[in-house]
Amino acid sequence: MPDAQGFSYVHTTAVNAAGFTLLLVGEDLTNEPNSSYFPSKGTLSHVEIELDTIVGATKADIVTTWDSAGTNPALPTTNVTIASAPGLAAAGGLIVSADQIQYKQGAGSTKGKHAVWVKLDAGTANARCRVYWRR
Repeated sequence: MPDAQGFSYVHTTAVNAAGFTLLLVGEDLTNEPNSSYFPSKGTLSHVEIELDTIVGATKADIVTTWDSAGTNPALPTTNVTIASAPGLAAAGGLIVSADQIQYKQGAGSTKGKHAVWVKLDAGTANARCRVYWRR
């Protein structure tokens, strides 16, 4: 039987350069009908962040943690250039590979959710985030 795969999602959240903003990714059937809660164990694939209404930002620092307090890191802080299509400087996105990290949510984890922290190099933007996984 093939592995189940999917993604968890969080809808639009304002992010900025003042400090890390928590995107608590889980199931959001209203805004993303194909999303589901993060399974309790499996393999983390990658993080995808869509940005719009970008003002002044060209890069972002991304870190993911197993808990919403930010004390149990999953992926180290990664600095990523925001990719955008020509003529669309106010919209863009970024992807951070997780290199197929195997995990099992344990004590201190936020059940069914994964914490993604975003800090822009300058300015502000709105973010939507998907964390892809396989179990």
